[in-house]
Amino acid sequence: MSNFVSQLAVRVKNKAKRLLQGTIQRSRQWVHLKRAQYQPLNNESGICYQSVRDSLTQVNLLARPIVNSMDFLPDRYSFSGMDFSDSPHVEFAHAYLKSGNDPTWDYTQSRYYQLAKAGRLPFPVKGECQARMRCQQFIWMIEQIKRHGYQPKRFGAIVLVDTTDSKWMVINGKHRLAALLALGEKNVDVFIGIENETRAQFRRMSQSVWPPSAYSLSFQAMETLGKLNGEKADEIQQLIEQIKKQKLETWANIYHPLPFYEFGNLTTQVAPDTPYQRLQMILDAAGGDVQDKRVLDLGCNLGFYSFSLAHRGANAIGVEMREDYHGISKKVVELYNMDVDFRKDLLTPELIDDIGDVDITLCFSMIQWVIEQQGMDYGKAILRKISQRSKLLLFDVSVNHGAAALTCPRGQEIIYVQNLLADATDYTDIQCVGKVHPYDVDTRFVFACRHPGSVPQIQSSLSKPQC
Repeated sequence: MSNFVSQLAVRVKNKAKRLLQGTIQRSRQWVHLKRAQYQPLNNESGICYQSVRDSLTQVNLLARPIVNSMDFLPDRYSFSGMDFSDSPHVEFAHAYLKSGNDPTWDYTQSRYYQLAKAGRLPFPVKGECQARMRCQQFIWMIEQIKRHGYQPKRFGAIVLVDTTDSKWMVINGKHRLAALLALGEKNVDVFIGIENETRAQFRRMSQSVWPPSAYSLSFQAMETLGKLNGEKADEIQQLIEQIKKQKLETWANIYHPLPFYEFGNLTTQVAPDTPYQRLQMILDAAGGDVQDKRVLDLGCNLGFYSFSLAHRGANAIGVEMREDYHGISKKVVELYNMDVDFRKDLLTPELIDDIGDVDITLCFSMIQWVIEQQGMDYGKAILRKISQRSKLLLFDVSVNHGAAALTCPRGQEIIYVQNLLADATDYTDIQCVGKVHPYDVDTRFVFACRHPGSVPQIQSSLSKPQC
């Protein structure tokens, strides 16, 4: 009897302990849910579309439903994935235009103002003063568009991205889009964003929110990003399986990402943000416009930069010496009907001459391999030839890190690369435009080299807010 009582006491004790632990866990979850708030977007994670100036496409705003992008507000406040026509932005624009500039119209009674005041709209605004300022800026924008028309090249383009359910998601320019809808505009020039770039833009934010359950609407909206290539679905899946079996890299499926929806789940050897950070630097250094520019992508791998710039209207030429990568790139060109010319060649001065004059050359993390095999003088000869054939060079190189890294005294890496470019090229305008960490533990400084007046540079848009 005493043994039975003892066992019963243990069971009761364990059950009480589990109940207590569950209560504590639910309490912590409740606290996290109450503390959940808007997570500001880190533009360094991906592509900032605020300064998009090229490859605009005219679309009919009424042809397909438009939904809100991921705002990473808690679900109780979120508009992620919801019909944009029901947004407080559109409601505000309609109300203002309906007022006819009536001085008695009180915008502080609008849902837009009330949400902004409470910090429940997807931008870092909270409080009466900031909410009033945001409303006044919105009214100014509506008036500018009403009087002078929508000017995407001046004020920034509206950016839409395809979703898997044949809708558009608005990523940038919500206020401009709301004003146009309220004004009754139908055919508008927009930038059609690349789905995987958009995913990369929001990836770090999605990893930082806690608890994830508080932001389920934003996660659901992010999962809908993508335009399926239904006609080639079987061939694409076969290629994905082929890539996985080939084991192209040491610890990942591929080196760089492939900027197409179906390939989004392949793992990459380099840190996921690195290619998108470099791409932003390319766009800034090129003046925001690569339409009809001739781009040479040296050591292109699977062609991330070639495909991304071709999507924006560039005439891209990718050079890769590895047969396995070259074959996959050519197959992707066929599957997606992309206008990219891939060549399987070694990097030589003669190759640069054979390709001829280009507007932009990309040479990322690969010249060290040429120098290791052929010597420093040979590497410098290639760089000299590039400077004679290309208006703009985007360049970085591994220094003091990696199997074939160049070496210099610690702490002088940026000076070393600057001096290398000054000594090996004819460029007189050599600027460090950023840095990347391809393997997280290393730092590579990215340089833009140009001949004076050859390429208009724009100020980096990495720090500009989304709206």
